[in-house]
Amino acid sequence: MNTETIPGEEIAGQHRPVVADIEDGKVLRDPVAVKERWRAYFEHLLNEDFPRKPKAPAEPVAGPMQPWTVDEVRKTIKKMKAGKATNPGGIPVEAWR
Repeated sequence: MNTETIPGEEIAGQHRPVVADIEDGKVLRDPVAVKERWRAYFEHLLNEDFPRKPKAPAEPVAGPMQPWTVDEVRKTIKKMKAGKATNPGGIPVEAWR
């Protein structure tokens, strides 16, 4: 979109922005018409479809989980540091040990 200022169209020492409509060269001065032009411009810009290559199907990353072993649980509890914030259940590490 082209923006320009028109001589003599100043508000408090600042130039009043005017949008030049690209499609037919008509200068828009009405704030409602300017907003509508911006809405139409971005609607066209953001909703344009582009051809895309189809993606190859990916291997599933989630599947059946193996149950935890007692050894895995013990190792994890040993790694937990004492005196830290509780888990979501509100149980401190010291209680697990």
